[in-house]
Amino acid sequence: MSKETKFIKNIISTINGKKGVICLYSEITEWEAEYFVQDLTYLANETDEVEIRINSIGGSVIGGFSIFSCITRLRNEGKKINTFNDGLCASVAGWLFQAGEKRYSADFSLFMMHDPYNPGSNKSDNEVLNKFKNAIVTILEANSSLTKDQVISMMAVNEGGGTWMDASEQINYKLADEIFATSTGRELKNTFNKKTDLKTLYKIANQLYLPKNIVYMKVNNLLNLHNEASEEAQVQAIIAVQNKVNEFDAQNTTLKQEVAEQKTVIADLENQIKLEQDSKIDTVVANAIEKGQIKEEDKEVWSNLLTVSFENGVKALNAITVEKTEHVDLTKITNKKEDTKQFKNEAEEYDHLQKNDPAKLAEIMTSEPERFDNMLNAYKNK
Repeated sequence: MSKETKFIKNIISTINGKKGVICLYSEITEWEAEYFVQDLTYLANETDEVEIRINSIGGSVIGGFSIFSCITRLRNEGKKINTFNDGLCASVAGWLFQAGEKRYSADFSLFMMHDPYNPGSNKSDNEVLNKFKNAIVTILEANSSLTKDQVISMMAVNEGGGTWMDASEQINYKLADEIFATSTGRELKNTFNKKTDLKTLYKIANQLYLPKNIVYMKVNNLLNLHNEASEEAQVQAIIAVQNKVNEFDAQNTTLKQEVAEQKTVIADLENQIKLEQDSKIDTVVANAIEKGQIKEEDKEVWSNLLTVSFENGVKALNAITVEKTEHVDLTKITNKKEDTKQFKNEAEEYDHLQKNDPAKLAEIMTSEPERFDNMLNAYKNK
């Protein structure tokens, strides 16, 4: 075969031409049904006869409809397609078995029909489920000796648990055309007990089906899909979530780059402001030195004071009066012992400090700005 396939097992050359074998040995989902239809259509066009071998607990009604319609279409086109119950044809697989031109059941095989159900259904879903039920009843009635009422009754046995049949019962109700032996001359005993609790058998099959179905429901709930959403829908939803994650990651990367760029801009602005501030302080200190308000050796002290509080530093410098006869020697004043002289008022204290201890005055300006302002105002008013 040149085509890559999932379900096709073999193409055999016979005296009547080519015969293709395709197997449906798994749970039937909408996604699996899509691939099965593709493989079956290809196989029917490449061979003269097709065997569909079935051993399945059933699955999605929608997926089953896709496969049943495909088999019917191909048979209407003249393709020879036979179906085989290789062990279990339950639920959806049971009425898919009916689509073959001839239906063969293994001598040990089981067949089961039951009402369709949705584990997460509510009252509003009943009408939809009834529509599905009517469609299944139509298929089983048309391909058996059962009447519509009999099919409905058998599907509803044991509170919807359905009806199980062995190979001979499948022949009896014309749900199969022929039994094929699985022994090689050995006499086999039919171990299927007609008195077996059918509901128990149904539970056995459900143990295989429901856990996976429940997982599907949980996944569908997480992805905000309806309970019967197919695997393909789940895959597409997961891809959509992954795309959103990738989009978020891309946006997050862009935002990080923008933040980094803004931090660089802010750092440049802060550096520029500092340079401008330093230049402004240097200018004020240089002018004060030139006017004789402070000496060159006091440049660093006043630069630091202006850095701490530029406005108050300028006020302190402006308050210093310069005598033409001599300059104030800050070095000598700084080294003097603290003046303990008592002043009559703040104006007198300010006048004394600016002449004899400007460093002390600058300290008051920084540590006691309110006191400094009172002294300065009193001095100006005097």
